[in-house]
Amino acid sequence: MNRSTVVDVAISLATYPIVVVPVFLALSYGMWVSPIMLALAFMPWPIAYIRGVRLPSLIPDIVFGLTDTGLMMVFSILGAVFIGVVGAIVGAGVGDAITDSLGGIFEGAVASKLRDMGIEEARTPLGCSMGKLSGCLLGAGIVISISQLIGLAIVL
Repeated sequence: MNRSTVVDVAISLATYPIVVVPVFLALSYGMWVSPIMLALAFMPWPIAYIRGVRLPSLIPDIVFGLTDTGLMMVFSILGAVFIGVVGAIVGAGVGDAITDSLGGIFEGAVASKLRDMGIEEARTPLGCSMGKLSGCLLGAGIVISISQLIGLAIVL
């Protein structure tokens, strides 16, 4: 079993800004934000694998991040559409509190199901970090993609 430390997580996360910088560059070309975010969602997987984390053990954290950030993005976008910048900020804050709770429910249910199936999903700092990073980027990328498709891209 992998016993990653906080230092392992910090080292792994320190390399991530090199990859994340294109998102900020893509903001000036709004249509590229969602594909880049979706691509970045898969970048934690090789980092976790190389560092000895079994990929199935990331699933509960990916589900948490996807639920948490995906739904929080919905609250943020709706707040921005109806109220503006302040609405986006309040939507993100309130949405985050609500979606953390919902995400925890789904994360726990998936973890229980994996244990029932005999899949090791023990939590390690690196596994939790990389799984949640992947899930959050995936959730954000999906919601931004959908908002662009239905015409809410103006707030992005």
